[in-house]
Amino acid sequence: MIKLVKGSEVENQLGLGKTVVYVTAPWCGPCRGYGPQVEALAEANPGVTFLKVDADDADSASFIQEHNIRGVPHTTVFEDGDIIEHFSGADIKRLSAHLICLWNEGMIVDVSEQFPELVNQHTSPSSVPAGWTTIITDMLTGIRAVCKEEPTATFQILQIKEKFGQLRVYYRKMGFSANNDKILVDLISHAESLADTTCDVCGEPGTLGHDGVMAVRCEKHKKFHWSMS
Repeated sequence: MIKLVKGSEVENQLGLGKTVVYVTAPWCGPCRGYGPQVEALAEANPGVTFLKVDADDADSASFIQEHNIRGVPHTTVFEDGDIIEHFSGADIKRLSAHLICLWNEGMIVDVSEQFPELVNQHTSPSSVPAGWTTIITDMLTGIRAVCKEEPTATFQILQIKEKFGQLRVYYRKMGFSANNDKILVDLISHAESLADTTCDVCGEPGTLGHDGVMAVRCEKHKKFHWSMS
């Protein structure tokens, strides 16, 4: 979730861990496409603070001047209050590169490079918790095999995400035989089902919801929270 703040409030929002400040404007054409991508990235990275600043707001002038922002969209990534990246333009991949190492144990793993023909490269939906890596890669390996059987059919992953502690896979497909169509649906349903009982930190058996943490966790990681280091 992205929090809308005034530019003058940004400094008070910075703390330990990563904070993304996204400057936009209602009249900005590229922002219309970049904004939803940032929203999706925020939802996929609940351990990161996302702040949205309206460039047209008078209270944002000092922040824009201080950070020499000359165009929107503009994104600044802070870590422990220090700037580690800033850029103008709708470059979601550049932003994503700073948000894939958020777990104390393991990492958020990007599967797009391993399965480039299946995973949409233009959003950042392909980063999954380390504990679910085997589940996801097994699913994608199975999907790849089905696709090779029907090279004229099309399949694409639109988004892989954790939602309310559960794995969700969004996709589109076209042109498969009835049998292979069912196999694809079953592969995805099986992966989502496995994730419901698999700790997203380490991959061991787990249950959903521990001590207020909306995630599937094993006993060892039941109090584990997103790392801010």
